[in-house]
Amino acid sequence: MASSGSNDDLQVDVMRWWRLAAVVASAVALLCVGLYAVILLVEERSESLVAALRPDQTTIGEHTATPSLTPSPEPTSTPKATSTPPPTNSPEPPPTLDEETNECPHAPERRLIVSGTGRVAYRQGQIVRVRAGPSTEYDPLYEMKEGTRFTVIDGPVCSGGWWWWQIRTEDDRLPGWSAEGNHYLGYLLEPFP
Repeated sequence: MASSGSNDDLQVDVMRWWRLAAVVASAVALLCVGLYAVILLVEERSESLVAALRPDQTTIGEHTATPSLTPSPEPTSTPKATSTPPPTNSPEPPPTLDEETNECPHAPERRLIVSGTGRVAYRQGQIVRVRAGPSTEYDPLYEMKEGTRFTVIDGPVCSGGWWWWQIRTEDDRLPGWSAEGNHYLGYLLEPFP
């Protein structure tokens, strides 16, 4: 009879281990699905940020032309009726500086400083736009290639989840604003001796 009791105990222990293994396997599967969903969201977000920073442009020689959305005037002989476009769902405004914590949501820690020098980070041929103001809403003035050196003359300004710095390149081009980087793409600009 003693051996029958120990067989029952052994079967109960084996059942407990199988249940524990099933719970652990389920938890791992849920974790994998959740991680995959996060990766998809990050990829989608980074693609939209890159697209926002790189509008379509045409390059002719050393000059870059940005397509204009302003229609050319048309001669008319009679007034035309205009219709009001239907309302659209506008996206949430981009994150801005949190005045209490002095943090910029989605922006990595600031590494540049005013009067300091820096360069465009080496990131697989990445170019960085210099804009007329501290946001992707401003027109691009020119582009900087990897390794382009600059001096920081103002900033930072938080806009759209980016820290923006006003810079002047070593070749003394027009000063403009560039984004230091964000959590999705990493640093685009870095301090350099």
